[in-house]
Formats: sequence, structure tokens, C-alpha cells
Amino acid sequence: MKRKKKKEENNRAGDYRVLAAMVATLLFLEVFKPLGFAISTMIYFVALTYILEPTKDIKVFGVRIFQALVMVIIIYFVFGVALSVRLPHGILPKRWFY
Repeated sequence: MKRKKKKEENNRAGDYRVLAAMVATLLFLEVFKPLGFAISTMIYFVALTYILEPTKDIKVFGVRIFQALVMVIIIYFVFGVALSVRLPHGILPKRWFY
């Protein structure tokens, strides 16, 4: 009986994480243009990995921030430089993106 109850609690925790990830996605879509590509993407990546990661260790959090920074740089060079797609700069200076 305890196993069944624990399994239901784990399922609920998973459901809440999925709901939180969907809310984070909606927030990302809302702040993408005002904050800009770089800031909003970094915040979104860190938020999603924090929400979906079962362990909440400070060392892992630091690694996630580094991964977000590398991901933003790679995406910027692929889309912004190689494909010449205009990405919103938001609150960051325009000259950083040309």
C-alpha cells in the first residue's frame, strides 16, 4: 500500500514539474522580445533545467548557467551570423549584435 501511495506522489510531482515547464514556456514567449534573445533564452534554459532536474545542487546550477551561456553564443552565431536572422536585442545595446 505504501508503494502505491509513494508512486502517486511521484506522479503528482512530475505533473507539477510539467505544468511549471509549460508556464515557463509561456513566460519565455512573453518576455522574448522585450528582454531580447540572449537574456530571455538564458533565463528560460536555466529555469527549465532547474524545474526538470531532480537534484537541486548548487554545483549543478553553476554548470547549467555555463551551458546556457554557451548555448546562447552558439545559437547566436548559427542564426545571427551564419544565417543572418535578426534576433531581438531587447535591453542590451544594439551594437553588441552587429
